[in-house]
Amino acid sequence: MKQRIDWHSWKFSDFQINFTHQYNHSSSTCGGCCVSMITGESPRRVDDRAGWKGDCKTGLMTKYLQKKGYDVMPLGPRTICNSLKAYQWNAPTLSEDHVVLIGAMTDKVDASWFLFHQRIVWHNFERWTDSPLFLLRNPAEDVLLIREK
Repeated sequence: MKQRIDWHSWKFSDFQINFTHQYNHSSSTCGGCCVSMITGESPRRVDDRAGWKGDCKTGLMTKYLQKKGYDVMPLGPRTICNSLKAYQWNAPTLSEDHVVLIGAMTDKVDASWFLFHQRIVWHNFERWTDSPLFLLRNPAEDVLLIREK
């Protein structure tokens, strides 16, 4: 049996979104912007160093964040559900104190990276939506839970 996830140890409650490059990202990828909001690096520099050109692959995103000193845990529905006992449906797993990156479909063929923290969805340094229907309209392909090492 797999060990249950200690959700509390993955909280990143003192995380502050870094807006240093919010006005200088027009030619950057959304993945570069998400990493910039976490690390404070320039999104263009992230794009160049990570080696992605318009398509931020999940594996490259994970490796880049790990090299920068972050733990990254890919999440799927079973990862979250397997961490609870069947009778604990209302037990907390993810909360507003977690930092989550979501690669979500934005149309039939394209996906984009979004950062979730403190009940806010961010995309390219902009508050994206408050709608609880966001993930129905933009289904998640990849979900990454982030914390500092």
